Amino acid sequence: PMDYGNQLYRTEQLVSALFLKYRDPRLTYHNLAHTFEVVRRSNEIGLSYALHEEDIYILQTAAWFHDTGQLIRQGKGHEIKSVNLLKEHASDLSITKALLEQINRVILATAESVEPHTLSEKIIRDADTYHFGTLLFRQTDPLIRKEIELFSGKVQTNWFAKSIELLVHHRYYTDYCSGKLSNGKAQNIIWLSTQK
Repeated sequence: PMDYGNQLYRTEQLVSALFLKYRDPRLTYHNLAHTFEVVRRSNEIGLSYALHEEDIYILQTAAWFHDTGQLIRQGKGHEIKSVNLLKEHASDLSITKALLEQINRVILATAESVEPHTLSEKIIRDADTYHFGTLLFRQTDPLIRKEIELFSGKVQTNWFAKSIELLVHHRYYTDYCSGKLSNGKAQNIIWLSTQK
């Protein structure tokens, strides 16, 4: 049987090394700290649904890799790049073809344009935007703005209006997050409306 704990430890080491190797100071938000947060939250949500060990492993591996494509980003579609990076390293992590396909589907579900279907896909989406319903959002929102400005070379105007729109149209896909975070998200929308 597979030692999932050891597998995830190796995954953590490998992804941490990738973030070090391709370190880009412009990634003020999509960095290792954000990855750690998504791994932590996907584990929290996954455990609340009593997921099987293998499903937790798939979810956690997807969470580790979901933003690695940002490290080699050229334009949109970093999720595909994340999937390709995982494919490159799949043999290093002894990931079988069947597991790889499942992990890839979960990574691809983090794209905003994708409607998540399976529980694991819904969990990773909620883990990725968990902070929308917590006070952490008030730290991350300026970091995302800075990151976009550093990559585009353009000052972001009407930022708070765009952030409000983002939160208003955002939804949590799991009952766990919807119940726990919707109130906090409403508070963050109020907070955004007071920002100048």
